[in-house]
Amino acid sequence: MTCVSAEKCVSVSKKGFICNDCHAPVFLVLDKFSTDAPQTPRFFRHVVENAGCGYSIRNPAKTASSAPVAPAVCKPPNALWLHKWASLNPASSAAWVLRDTSANSVAIDDDMTQIFDATHVKIYEYTGFLYNQKRLYFCIDEYLDKTPTGSTLWHTSDGQLLDSCCYDSKVTVLCDGMELTVRFLTPLDKKTTAELDSRFGKTRWPPSLGSKQRLVQVQHPLQVLSVDGRMFVDYVHRAAFEVMPTRPLTVYNACPGAGKSTAIKQVVRLWKNKKILVVVFNKSNQEALQAELKGKKGCIVRTLDALIASVTKCRFEPTYGNGGDDEEQERLQAECVETQENEMESEDPSKMYDNCSSDMEEDGHQSENDDMEDVKEDLEDGEESLLDFDANFSDASFSKSCYENWHHSEHMKYGGGGGAASLMQARLTHPKAKVSICKFHARLSLRHDSDKATPWTGCHSTFPLKRIIDSQSSFAARRFIADRDKKLADVLGKYDIIAVDEYQDSNSNQEVRLIMQSDTPVVFLGDSNQSVNNFRHQINDSRCDKRSPCKFPVEMPHAAMPVHRCVLLRQQAVKGAPSEPG
Repeated sequence: MTCVSAEKCVSVSKKGFICNDCHAPVFLVLDKFSTDAPQTPRFFRHVVENAGCGYSIRNPAKTASSAPVAPAVCKPPNALWLHKWASLNPASSAAWVLRDTSANSVAIDDDMTQIFDATHVKIYEYTGFLYNQKRLYFCIDEYLDKTPTGSTLWHTSDGQLLDSCCYDSKVTVLCDGMELTVRFLTPLDKKTTAELDSRFGKTRWPPSLGSKQRLVQVQHPLQVLSVDGRMFVDYVHRAAFEVMPTRPLTVYNACPGAGKSTAIKQVVRLWKNKKILVVVFNKSNQEALQAELKGKKGCIVRTLDALIASVTKCRFEPTYGNGGDDEEQERLQAECVETQENEMESEDPSKMYDNCSSDMEEDGHQSENDDMEDVKEDLEDGEESLLDFDANFSDASFSKSCYENWHHSEHMKYGGGGGAASLMQARLTHPKAKVSICKFHARLSLRHDSDKATPWTGCHSTFPLKRIIDSQSSFAARRFIADRDKKLADVLGKYDIIAVDEYQDSNSNQEVRLIMQSDTPVVFLGDSNQSVNNFRHQINDSRCDKRSPCKFPVEMPHAAMPVHRCVLLRQQAVKGAPSEPG
């Protein structure tokens, strides 16, 4: 497959193009199709329409399936509205202009103030966002005037008089599935209020026109579909991100290149005297952020597995004196400890670390004797715990470690070993999902070829899954234990704020539950359209019984993310622009 940009296409092709957002097949729509005229590429469309894709949202198709558009009609004159305003102060003034229709456009100078009639259209409040510390509203704009100078006030349907704060002439947004051309508004400042008091009489404005409409609370993020207004909404979203959150969970969703990682580094420096934990899902991202945040006191960058390793124990038991290779045993022990990333600090982060890298170096100096004592104490469960940590959990390693009395190849072929590793991983990653086990993999409960144990049903409390859990012999087993026993609650509770970078790299709702075990506010940043980790939910069913294969569904998506979400930063693509195709 080839991912291309529309500007580089010179001919039609319905094969090989994929969407940058959802990675589904797309095709190129051309302007001309005649053989004697050059074909000019215009835009891309999904082969199978995907209304939830970010590219479709930013570039809605002009079909019945696209978002409905508010009809643009010529606004009739409002004689009652004009009369009410004129009755406040009959003296005319060139500095004040009343606008009740879209037809009577006027030349605006720096000292002129316009009052627009918006008493018949809905007024929306953009909840959760502020503009220069003021509440933010918007209403449908029927005038489309670009007014870079002067004051533009709007008399809205809830009886307020509000001031324009975005002076672009045509701001088109997607609001709750409706495409609207809007004007953004804020409450009046003190200077404008004083001028209105002087002009129309104190406490007499705006005039009452009878019944008032209620404010419509907009809880969902606005998607800007036009060139106008993008920078304004980006500023609003970015300013909201810089405010220390108080909600249990806030999700900032942004397209690639929007500056998510840059925003994290910026706000970490703004949130002074705060204990901040930045959670990432891979080592390379951790090292990059540690380098960028070096020198920021109180900020710690950790992978999720490092957090879990800090509250779980290494179950590896050396076999010195039993005929084994001592050097090999020492190497395996070191690998086990390193895999757990036990450099995670055990001290209270309120001690304000000097930087994000030195804290790891200090915490890594644990006594080897203490580590060994911890290992011995955790081996009291007996044989069930005597498994080496398996960082690369596979069919072969699983079969060899859990079925010592069954020849490896025979177990793989007849005992359910083929494809078993992916089943174990899925069962640990999605423990709340209801599963169905085929006849072949039901034999995983048999410890040897002559065993008569009850067939395995996917239960966590029976062999072999119980042995993996008790031994904590894989990353998935440790995550399961930390999720089941809420082991991260105390660690996470030491921080004032938890920021999760590239949250789309999370593998399951289990990881969300792990991060939200404490009452500390959590901020997720990422791009939900990047589904690069969906393959992790697939199981290897090639060895399943063909008549009734195993079924391992994932847990319901976002079941652990029930609260506020908003879109962050630059919304780069706009309607009609083919710059972001597939």
